[in-house]
Amino acid sequence: MKSKDLSEQNSDLKVVDKKSKFDSETPVLETERLVLRRLEPTDADAMFRYTSDSEVVRYIEWNVHQSVEETKELIFVELISPILMIWAICLKDGGEMIGNISIMLTSIFSSDERRGEVGFNLARAYWNQGFTTEALKKVLDYGFQELGMEWMYGYTSIANKACSRVMEKAGMLHEGTVSYHMYIDENTHEALRFGIRLKKRLDERGIIL
Repeated sequence: MKSKDLSEQNSDLKVVDKKSKFDSETPVLETERLVLRRLEPTDADAMFRYTSDSEVVRYIEWNVHQSVEETKELIFVELISPILMIWAICLKDGGEMIGNISIMLTSIFSSDERRGEVGFNLARAYWNQGFTTEALKKVLDYGFQELGMEWMYGYTSIANKACSRVMEKAGMLHEGTVSYHMYIDENTHEALRFGIRLKKRLDERGIIL
């Protein structure tokens, strides 16, 4: 079925140039318990509470931050990227920032399909409460419905069982193991890739290609 016909079946889905950068502003997204809004430099203090936590960054490809300035620099680098859309994960009740989540447009490196890589971090005090899964489901929906994604995926260290569970609960499937994909603590690590494709999302809605 052509994209035009697909759009007629589901007006939520938009056809977007596969090679384009993110031209739109990072929108505010809401779930039952969360507000996802654009990450800002003023979030550095709140973000430092978990970028400085060795348990949170244990499987991340950057070291434990020693100062708020390091976190400010990270935010600046991420905000100026034209292929990265990043949200602060905030509690709807009170507005506290408890993590961040992002989509990186990776189809600029390939001509086959519009695709994006997701990534996320959450403060340890809020682990095991379903917040990351809740945020990830919303971001995946946004990627398919508004950004025209055809394939969305994420990587995690093979040892990071919690991250794997989050992606599975969000509907992503284990797609394979990639050798030497992650560089953590000056060592290379095998990574698991989890992904979900547009067709599966449409199947979940009862739309047949």
